[in-house]
Amino acid sequence: MTDIAALHAAFGGDGRFRFDATPGGIPIVDVTTASAVARISLSGGQILGYQISGCEPVLWLSQLARDEPGVPIRGGIPICWPWFGRPAAAADKPAHGIVRQALWECRRCVAISDSESEIELRLCDSEKTRVLWPFGFELVVCFRIGPTLAVTLSTRNINKEPFMFEEALHSYFAVENSRTITIRGVEGRPYRDATRSLAEGVECKPLRIAAETDRIYNAAHTWSAIDDPGNARTIHIVPSDAASIVIWNPWQAKAKRMSDYGDLEYRQMVCVENGNIRSDRIVLEAGAEHTMQCHISVGSLEFQGT
Repeated sequence: MTDIAALHAAFGGDGRFRFDATPGGIPIVDVTTASAVARISLSGGQILGYQISGCEPVLWLSQLARDEPGVPIRGGIPICWPWFGRPAAAADKPAHGIVRQALWECRRCVAISDSESEIELRLCDSEKTRVLWPFGFELVVCFRIGPTLAVTLSTRNINKEPFMFEEALHSYFAVENSRTITIRGVEGRPYRDATRSLAEGVECKPLRIAAETDRIYNAAHTWSAIDDPGNARTIHIVPSDAASIVIWNPWQAKAKRMSDYGDLEYRQMVCVENGNIRSDRIVLEAGAEHTMQCHISVGSLEFQGT
């Protein structure tokens, strides 16, 4: 059990960080600054919501997201680690790794300024994680909440030998209508299409969503932008030390097959994910640390695709 009162006493401070639990028992913290608000779940170490003052939400959360500790939450920015998808040789293992189901420890809450605050969570290996992945590790995720959202994920290898891992910030972005958005930054990039048995292609122009989309861009090392004319805004996504981009929308048929996703919710979201997956996976030496980061900001609409 997580002691909400103890968390609030330790980290609540001046009221910027308010600890509570959902009706289903998920421990959460609501962060309020002069510029933005956010909600973070200790189950999964996952930011569920981020909204700049006076603007529409930036992150999307399904109305059918499961409210149950230890169960992946559909929306926000789930952390995929140490594998993405399901391991080919272990289809019985949980999709997207072992940390979305884990309870993270709150390690630090700091007011940076009136408009910015940081919260840091940590997860270490345990008997439960070593059944699924036999390595010792320490993960730290830091969320800086302000006019820009910065998410930093650090992995430390505490073993005496190297290990290999994949990682991704599986970001769900809220859009007014997925049919009208344009995703820039992938032009000229080779990709593999998971809806067509990983068939290879090259993105010739900014991407429009008109069907189920699941594309993996490796060695991308680039920014992305979501032009959302329905909300008259552009969402900017700028990663560092994250070489892979995944763009996903389940569209109509797949949406109906998912129990934690509304039949029509594909119209309201798109995933633009940053990480290091497949050929970009990381080999981390004993005692070493790897950090990747993503900055998310919102500005006026820059481009209307045709």
